[in-house]
Amino acid sequence: MTTTDTKMLYECLPVVLRDSFPTPLSTDEVADRCPPAFIYGAPYSRRGFQIYRHLRALEKRGIVARCPRENDRRVFWTYLPDADVDGEIEALDAIWEASC
Repeated sequence: MTTTDTKMLYECLPVVLRDSFPTPLSTDEVADRCPPAFIYGAPYSRRGFQIYRHLRALEKRGIVARCPRENDRRVFWTYLPDADVDGEIEALDAIWEASC
């Protein structure tokens, strides 16, 4: 995976989690909602495994968070809202909608 691929994935993962907010997604659910190109040809059963380390890196940066669940070994993730970022996204969405 190139540096460009990693940057694109780091931009994609928060968007996937933001779209599902406030409902947490498992690692596999996040992988399922990513464009196939970001999973770099991994067999279906290993896709979540391959993006887990990227989600952990985003967690360390304070962009996403783990949501533990009782009696469930899967890891669930959620988007951490950021007023500045969310405001910019809403403004861009409004511009996009107005242009269509």
